[in-house]
Amino acid sequence: MPSNSQKQVQRLYRQITAELEAAATHSQVAAEHMGASDIARACAHGMAVAGHVRKAERMLGEVAEIHSGKAKA
Repeated sequence: MPSNSQKQVQRLYRQITAELEAAATHSQVAAEHMGASDIARACAHGMAVAGHVRKAERMLGEVAEIHSGKAKA
């Protein structure tokens, strides 16, 4: 049976996946807008990419902190 920390890490990995999938979708849309010379929309979606990646990075940091509390030196 998974421990509470394992369940927490599992939840975080699922959230990380969702954020990175959202980032990938925004990246595709940004590329389409750039190809259509719609620079403003491309940049808006590019900023959404950055936001989703930053959220994923913060969550990955949480995973690392949880792991550091369990790791043996």
